[in-house]
Amino acid sequence: DLSFNFSTNKNEVTNTSGGPISIASVSGALPQVREGEPLGVFYGTYYARNGDGSLLLTSEGLPQEERGDLATGQPQRDADGQPMGDQLKKVIGDPNADYILGIGTSLRYKKLSFSMLWEAVQGFDVFDADKRTRQGVGIGKMAEQELTGELPRGYIAAIYPVEEFRIEDGSFVKLREISFTYDFGKIANGIENFRLSLEGRNLFSIDNFFSYDPETNAGGQSNLLRSVNFGNAPIPRTFSLSVSANF
Repeated sequence: DLSFNFSTNKNEVTNTSGGPISIASVSGALPQVREGEPLGVFYGTYYARNGDGSLLLTSEGLPQEERGDLATGQPQRDADGQPMGDQLKKVIGDPNADYILGIGTSLRYKKLSFSMLWEAVQGFDVFDADKRTRQGVGIGKMAEQELTGELPRGYIAAIYPVEEFRIEDGSFVKLREISFTYDFGKIANGIENFRLSLEGRNLFSIDNFFSYDPETNAGGQSNLLRSVNFGNAPIPRTFSLSVSANF
């Protein structure tokens, strides 16, 4: 047997009272309810960029946050082509997935049964506060690169106020469950339907997430505050061996 499950949810905020509504922050995350945007988008500071989309660097070769006119939201440049004006913000991420796909299969051959379930969640962003925190205390990959000279001195301090730096692609494909069962049937007088099963859950994840696990939320169960990673333990990989019989 082979089964498929596909779902997608498109939403848009059409009206708010008094402008954008900011949601209680967790570890610096800035989700908002904004007209014309999906629910709970991340809103914050972002990188200054050149016209071709590359990062606009300082004279020391460091990234920097965008600045400009608050009234219009337009970036501004000084005579040297560097950002000037007030700190600007925009929508920097969306925790809403484009789609969720599940694929399951179950096979049976004589007394042996096998089942497997895969799940894919694609096209959503995670506010990865752990990414910045680890760099700031000197135990992250980028902090190591700065110490070894792969990144210029002052790099971590330069990107610290840029909230876009903490936005990560959360898309993943996970092997949710796999199981093998062998049905021995009757093995002795009074012992029937004897079965032995080996199961594994969350065995591995295929993703490009910077930290441990993109399937995370420091904000708990909420429709407004989602996909925030801050000090969260990854979902555990578990194995179980079970024996069952009728007496």
